[in-house]
Amino acid sequence: MNPWTDTLIEHLTARWRDGISASEIAKEINAAHRVTFTRNAVIGKLHRLGLCGTQAGKLPAPRRLQYTRKRILVTPAAPPAPSAPASPPPSAPPAPPALNISFRDLRRNHCRAIVSGVKADALYCGHAIVEGRSYCAHHHARYTTGEVWAAGRRLLRYFAERTR
Repeated sequence: MNPWTDTLIEHLTARWRDGISASEIAKEINAAHRVTFTRNAVIGKLHRLGLCGTQAGKLPAPRRLQYTRKRILVTPAAPPAPSAPASPPPSAPPAPPALNISFRDLRRNHCRAIVSGVKADALYCGHAIVEGRSYCAHHHARYTTGEVWAAGRRLLRYFAERTR
């Protein structure tokens, strides 16, 4: 059964055209017709009737702003002046000889860089770590400067050239 009778719809449309808010209309309908409609129910019915939107006289229709495109002429810049040759990136500290510690003998203060082997047979560097890191100074610098990534890219390039 539809709770919106013809008299309720007439009351709703008349009050909406008078500029009354949806919550006030809901209160009036509830008091006069002994029904319980919420503000959202009133707004939903107004939508279905095609009456919803701004109330007449309450808010002006928003104006659309007109934007114009400005043409900007770009002239080519002069070539940059030659600068001093770039200094090479800082290299990693010299590699100390690895202590070759097994996983079982590894302690909290040992470098966890794998120097040989795989999985269970892996041997770790074992030197003292940098504060707050998992690696010694040599491996920390090596892993964070991209040296490892560059070596990987060189290998990929090498294999790509061989397969051509």
